[in-house]
Amino acid sequence: MKKVLFTLAAVAALLPAAVLAHQNGPHASYDVVVQGEVLGLLAILLSAIVLFFKLRRSTHHPSALLRTGASRSTLINGLTLSLLSGVLLYLSFPPFDLGWLAWVALVPMIVAQLRYDVQRPVVSRQSSIVNRQSPNSQSPNLLGSNLQSLISRFQSPTSNFYQALTIFVTYALVFMHVFPSELPTGFPLPVWPFIVVAIAFVSVIFYVTGLPAGSMQFHRRTNFKFFISAPAFGWMGMELVRVIVEMGQSWARIPGTQHANIPLVQLSTFGGEWLVGALVIAANYALASFWRQDARRKMQDARSLDFASCILHPASYIKQHAPALIALTLILIAHVAGQSLISTPTQTVRVAAVQLGEDLGDSPDYMTYWDRADWHGMDEAVLRDFEPLVREAAARGAKIIALPEATLWEDPALTPALQARLLSLAKQTGAYITFTFYLWNDPDSRNEVYTATPQGEWLGPYAKNHPIAYIGEYSISAGKFPVYQTPYGGLSNFVCYDDTYTDVASRLASNGASILTSSNHDWPEGAWGFYTQLVYRAAENRVAIVRSDWRVGSAIIDPFGRVLASAKLGEREQTILVADVPVVLERGTVYTRTGDWFAYLGLAVLVALMLAGMPLPQRLRTALQPA
Repeated sequence: MKKVLFTLAAVAALLPAAVLAHQNGPHASYDVVVQGEVLGLLAILLSAIVLFFKLRRSTHHPSALLRTGASRSTLINGLTLSLLSGVLLYLSFPPFDLGWLAWVALVPMIVAQLRYDVQRPVVSRQSSIVNRQSPNSQSPNLLGSNLQSLISRFQSPTSNFYQALTIFVTYALVFMHVFPSELPTGFPLPVWPFIVVAIAFVSVIFYVTGLPAGSMQFHRRTNFKFFISAPAFGWMGMELVRVIVEMGQSWARIPGTQHANIPLVQLSTFGGEWLVGALVIAANYALASFWRQDARRKMQDARSLDFASCILHPASYIKQHAPALIALTLILIAHVAGQSLISTPTQTVRVAAVQLGEDLGDSPDYMTYWDRADWHGMDEAVLRDFEPLVREAAARGAKIIALPEATLWEDPALTPALQARLLSLAKQTGAYITFTFYLWNDPDSRNEVYTATPQGEWLGPYAKNHPIAYIGEYSISAGKFPVYQTPYGGLSNFVCYDDTYTDVASRLASNGASILTSSNHDWPEGAWGFYTQLVYRAAENRVAIVRSDWRVGSAIIDPFGRVLASAKLGEREQTILVADVPVVLERGTVYTRTGDWFAYLGLAVLVALMLAGMPLPQRLRTALQPA
């Protein structure tokens, strides 16, 4: 009991520390904690405490789950450690942004899998019916019976349940606060209950299969030979699946915890963000491996290796922990190697990102034109607000100026007066200016970008290659990756949702792009996902990125993933970001040429782990058992 209460107290202590670090730390752009963040974490702690005391008081009525001699404290310790891992992993993402926690966040859950895996007896259907019908049987504890029923239904071990619980806690917290409660659902309910149900459903799949790290049964059968490598690849395979099926892939991707770890981010030039994420997961399992080996030694030999013994017998200690030591050494080498990859290109160009500080829906003036479907009037109103900011950015020396997504609602190439106005602005300012237009009400829907040149010409259009299909967006002109040569290097664009996919930036870089503008239209709670992903898009392909949004999160990122200027996330502000970005003229990187090979290797491992962890029917399991 003391251990459990100590664990809960440690998590409780982390909450105010996380808030203080979040508000006063190096990532000061995260000024506003999304409403409900801390309350959600406290709710998890309260659930753990209630569950602990509920099970503790009900020890007079043990459930079938714990009839093998394992105490209820065994189960509750495992559940509490899993909850702790979920909270720690959640804190490693923005807006708290305690990325260092990601290196240890999963260790409590892994220890729970190793130490508190409750071995359940196989109970026949006939015996279970007899037990239910027996008039002399004691009334089962409702909470314990429900938990036992859930686990027994799929015949999966509790170690799988611990892993699924950690995943559920992390992603439920993230997505409950990423998606605004006012999002329409078609029911008289806010959006968060649907999110919780969806994540719970996915977590059940993880519970049944043991994914993404593989079940402990698999690791025991293989004598823990793949205890570090398989989870590292498996988690990245899961992240790739999230991208493919669009399961909120913009947020809470494991590599995102390290977006400020610039030396490590450099490794993405070889294996993409997936290589960085794999190292984070490998570190967690390597650290847990120390505990596993020491616990195993204690069971086999009373003279276990304590700290003094490690000093006196280093060779024995190194041999015992060789896989974990190798993994941690490689991670250390990766940081050193990454630092050596950062250089200082001699060519630079001054760029600007313009952020208006309010959204289309925030302005009654804009909504007047919207309600009348007066798209020409909408363009006029928007340009009245943006033109002075563009001129100010040019006066500060910007040669490339990025504007947000859906700045215009007409195709300027088909609207002579609008085209003349925009090209004249570019000639007067002597800058390349991006103008994104969105024809959402057109049968041939388009979301495209034109770039006006200082010579008064059009470059483009670039079309959004990943329209958000689940909100009905599409683009008939997607599938092209144009790059335009300028005195400052190859220039191109991408739009909003393209940020979270790896293919667009790499295709543009392989076509010669050195500078990309990113036009966005995000909501405050969700902007950080796109922001952190752009750090990897820049470093993966050695391209500078100028991100412009309407309200929050605009940023200028150099080709090494360093954020040179940024607007606040979570707080609206009108700002003009200006910075001199280095330009890497070489065409792409190893990753640009090879693509997501590491992620697909992870996907193959994920499939293998799924097949290894799938529960077998009882008859087949019995037939395969040795006589």
